[in-house]
Amino acid sequence: MRNTKIMISERQKRIGLVLAGIFTLVGLAFLVFISYVVIQQGGEADISDRMMLPLSMVMLIGNLVSFFLIRSGRHLTGVWAVYILSILIFPVAATLVLQNVYLITGLTVVFFGTLFVLEAFPTSSRRHAIGATAIAILSILAIEIWNPAFRVTSDFNAPGFGAGILALAGVGFFAYFIPRLWEAISVRRSWPAFC
Repeated sequence: MRNTKIMISERQKRIGLVLAGIFTLVGLAFLVFISYVVIQQGGEADISDRMMLPLSMVMLIGNLVSFFLIRSGRHLTGVWAVYILSILIFPVAATLVLQNVYLITGLTVVFFGTLFVLEAFPTSSRRHAIGATAIAILSILAIEIWNPAFRVTSDFNAPGFGAGILALAGVGFFAYFIPRLWEAISVRRSWPAFC
């Protein structure tokens, strides 16, 4: 097996850390929201709560562990763990148990999947990540077409909450890039005209 550590740039490592940190916070936000919903329902958990509450705990803990894996030099393992938990499993599971979330979950997979593929994964892993993204999107579409009878509609606007949290995650990710973009523009302006 090749040593992929050599093929991972410092930029990819920083971006992997940012993504792991952001999705750790996303997992925490979903855990708090779903816990709140269960409390508001008098402790009664429907199928979506019974599935998404433990999954949000796994997402929180798994992404936190991934953050430390990336930080300790195990970039590929950490990035794949965040990607599988947050970008593949969580949206597909949400689509399986909640009605009318396919647009949000599908866009999440497409948007963040693209960010991971272009910015966090080394070139050698991109084809596998693209294949996994395609499978997740097809799974979301298949679940929506199947429309199983056990799916529930959220009384607490879970799709809106999810869209808001993921929009904040996207803004947080792009906020990370603004100073770097400004720095790159400043460096290019300081180059001599003959370069």
